[in-house]
Amino acid sequence: MNMILSLLQISLAVSSPPDTYQEVASHKNMYTELSKTVHAYCRCRNKERAWSTPPKACLGFRGLSRRLSPRVTISILSHLPSAASRLRETICQYAAMTDVVGAILVQWNNNKLKAPSIDNCANLARSNGIVVETLTYEQNTLLNRYTGTQAMGPLTMLQDDDVRYSEHAVRAFVAVAALFPKSIVGVNGRMAVAYESPEATAKYFHPDKAPGRYLNDSRYRIDGKNTSKYLYNMATGTTSILQRSLIERFMDVPQASKDYISSHKPTCEDITLHFLASNMTRQPPIWFRLHHDDGGELDKLGDGDGLEMHLHVINWTDLRARCVDRVASDFGQFPLVQTNCRLDLHRSQLRHMDPAVW
Repeated sequence: MNMILSLLQISLAVSSPPDTYQEVASHKNMYTELSKTVHAYCRCRNKERAWSTPPKACLGFRGLSRRLSPRVTISILSHLPSAASRLRETICQYAAMTDVVGAILVQWNNNKLKAPSIDNCANLARSNGIVVETLTYEQNTLLNRYTGTQAMGPLTMLQDDDVRYSEHAVRAFVAVAALFPKSIVGVNGRMAVAYESPEATAKYFHPDKAPGRYLNDSRYRIDGKNTSKYLYNMATGTTSILQRSLIERFMDVPQASKDYISSHKPTCEDITLHFLASNMTRQPPIWFRLHHDDGGELDKLGDGDGLEMHLHVINWTDLRARCVDRVASDFGQFPLVQTNCRLDLHRSQLRHMDPAVW
């Protein structure tokens, strides 16, 4: 495992050095903490062998070399003209991340109004060698999130326009997603359970104060102990870091699922994505918890403008629960892989050093 830690630190090296000593020290501290957290994550995954094969990286896989470590494409889905200033600020922030961001893709999901101008921030990005492109669509649908792959690099971060992340966070996302290429990296873990009884409704757990929490002493145990406090098998779609090859496969999901995404709210496209990924890789997603200083939902952090990407829908949780059953029916199976293991860089949790097993 020590070899894994040292190799991870090598893969985290950047193609051009930071400008100041403070930046060097800051990056080094974050990478050191991330290495410890990955070590803990691997220990946790090794305890779940009964139902989930640990990733190759946890079994001694050498990981990505510095030469092969890709820069990430950040793809931002947006549709609100009133949020244009927020979108520009986000692009400008990412435009300065010259050695970790390779491209910024704005997916304008509004066919009635012209995409906002992002010229100043786009020019800044291009001056830093970052490709910037705006895509527009004839139809407003969240299927658009999974198009435009020709403009994406091998590693892509799909995000809504109401989240924004620091350079530390983006570096960490890239390092983890490159090390674990079969898993979707997300920031909000969730637990979906489909019941065997065909007339029963699945449970999709989406509590505001404890995302991913699901307690069931009789079903989920590790080493005889109830460790289901943070059990999860998917993540919300607000942010997903994943391989472009998986995005390219999204249009291969059952047609019924695609039709539903284009005609309903909630669309449940994130649930569909995780069904696809788990069906392909047999790996769970990775719930990556960050300190709030490193980014997240702008309105929750007090940095937003009161605008939200998603509509407020009555009985949202119940509708999401029905989606689990519907998507399971479309796929003809329930491939989601549960895990209790998280990557936790949240400062209040750093003392645990074994972040997913309490």
